[in-house]
Amino acid sequence: MLKSQIKKQICTIKDLMKVWEDMKNRSRKIVFNYLHDWAKKLKGRISKYQCSVPKEYKKIMKK
Repeated sequence: MLKSQIKKQICTIKDLMKVWEDMKNRSRKIVFNYLHDWAKKLKGRISKYQCSVPKEYKKIMKK
């Protein structure tokens, strides 16, 4: 995943999962930081996605 793709706004849980997989596969700090920023923006709406969000992501949400 290119930096330009990561910088595009993520607006669906499916897109989030793609970034999540990329983060796990490559362990890139930029991907993690972007995901973390996105998590902060999403915080108020995460509850409806609980069933499809990985446990590790839920840990990020609590920070």
